[in-house]
Amino acid sequence: MAWLAVVLGSSLVSALASVSLEVGSRVGKELRVYGANILVAPKASTVQTGVGGMEFGAATQEKYLAGQDVEAIKSRDGAGEVVAYAPYLYGIVEAAGKKVVLAGVHFQAVREVSPWWKVTGDWAPDGEPAKGMVGANVARDLGLSPGGEVLVRYGSKAERVEVAGIVETGGSEENQIFLPLAPAQTLLERPNAVSVVQVSALSSGRPLKEVAQAVEEWVPGSQAKVIGQIAEAEVSILAKVQLLMALIALLVLLASGLALASTMAASMLERTREIGLMKALGAGDRRIAGLFMAETAAIAVIGGATGYLVGLGLAEIIGETVFNSAIAPSLLAALATLFVALAMCLLASAVPIRRALAIDPAITLKGE
Repeated sequence: MAWLAVVLGSSLVSALASVSLEVGSRVGKELRVYGANILVAPKASTVQTGVGGMEFGAATQEKYLAGQDVEAIKSRDGAGEVVAYAPYLYGIVEAAGKKVVLAGVHFQAVREVSPWWKVTGDWAPDGEPAKGMVGANVARDLGLSPGGEVLVRYGSKAERVEVAGIVETGGSEENQIFLPLAPAQTLLERPNAVSVVQVSALSSGRPLKEVAQAVEEWVPGSQAKVIGQIAEAEVSILAKVQLLMALIALLVLLASGLALASTMAASMLERTREIGLMKALGAGDRRIAGLFMAETAAIAVIGGATGYLVGLGLAEIIGETVFNSAIAPSLLAALATLFVALAMCLLASAVPIRRALAIDPAITLKGE
């Protein structure tokens, strides 16, 4: 019964410890469907203007990131913290006599960073410069639908774009026209230029602020900012998940500890005569306590090892059910399971051992 109580408690500790060690990255990957959590933009170049002692204000020079520097983000991400990134190039163009924001993008990258976009029709391919997408508001204002065409002008240049799909996001994207990045750079006369990069990164290995600082180092002339609301939501959800697992483990350990304590107490009562006889033959309290603690430690090790294996199976079930992926065995989880099993056994047997040491051999051997 003592062994079974240890197995029940340690198996849950093993399962939750194995899941908890990977829950950060798993939950982070699940939350990546909500979009980018780091925004990378060029550092602004601002100068003060004026004549003599009069200042007219500050003038900001329009700057861009270099495309080759942006493309190097993935290769420089040795820790695999960047899940996906999407470069954007923005410009103001004319479509059907109206001023509209044009966004040059890699459509596949946008699908990875912002999978929550609702698209009516099809996603435009990156390899066809004449195909693009338009926001819902632009489509409504210009009377466009999937399969239609719109003429986009920038200065003396013009590009006829076939509409592959209509984008609905509930945000500013609904007021934009989207083209593949390279054709947009050509139309806007900004070769190899990128206005901003949306980065979707994991925060399980280190804080997002440190990841953002690393991205700044990878992309010269950039400044990276953490999107506060998304980052705070990730930290909050992760903390709540880990707190829930800790509370469940604590309650189960408490129940297992009580069952173990009652079992050990009953075992001591059954061996009262044996303890009395050992004392009568000269065994000291230290030796008797050592024998019972050695027995308790053996139960803890065997039960903890069995519980770890059972818990590993439970962790696999949790991983496949919740995260659709396997949970790898962890040495840290194994050590934590054995430590908890040993601590639970020693604490549960402390009171029974004290009672055993208080036995009077004369009274016990008399049968009283």
